[in-house]
Amino acid sequence: MIRTIIFDFDGTIADTLPIVIKNAGKLCKALGLKQIKYTPKIRDKSLRDFLRKELKISIFKQMAYVRKLRKLLAPELKEAKVFEGIKQTIDRLSEQFRIGILTSNSKEIVEKVLQDNKISTIDFISSESSIFGKHRRLRKVLRKQRLRKNEVIYVGDEVRDIEASKKAGIRIIAVSYGFNSEKALLENAPDGLAETPKEIIKAVQEMNKS
Repeated sequence: MIRTIIFDFDGTIADTLPIVIKNAGKLCKALGLKQIKYTPKIRDKSLRDFLRKELKISIFKQMAYVRKLRKLLAPELKEAKVFEGIKQTIDRLSEQFRIGILTSNSKEIVEKVLQDNKISTIDFISSESSIFGKHRRLRKVLRKQRLRKNEVIYVGDEVRDIEASKKAGIRIIAVSYGFNSEKALLENAPDGLAETPKEIIKAVQEMNKS
């Protein structure tokens, strides 16, 4: 029986991809890296592959790049808009389940976006700065909230969300309207797929039957 739905924030609740692409371009220019030109194919790559193959950033320097990018993003992320229909989806799910958010953004940013968009049915927010090693953060949330693995569904928009959920031993609904494309997500075999926020409800209902 499902008790809790945990949402990723960027690309799942908040539409932050345009903000990320714009500021990543600024940072690349400042660091003398390859310039980013947005094309739909960008969404076919995981974050690690994008940093390594597109921007030619070695795995050893990726964390430093991401930290610098986070500083650039912070002021604009506070003004991010949420995806159309996500408020209604969260409100509907909150009638039956506890709702949490797992994010690498600051809690202050997340709370401001939620408040600005009148989303008030969140039970907890887990905020940690690292964007890698998400499976460890998922396990930490399970311990803190005293949840069993089979009582939780995670909802995320990236390949790394699927990878983290599998490592943590919990089921995941991947959403194809965020950072990664449907093609990239399906290649990593999520437990469910939603093309719109509204479809998350149906995916949760199907999983709750099994």
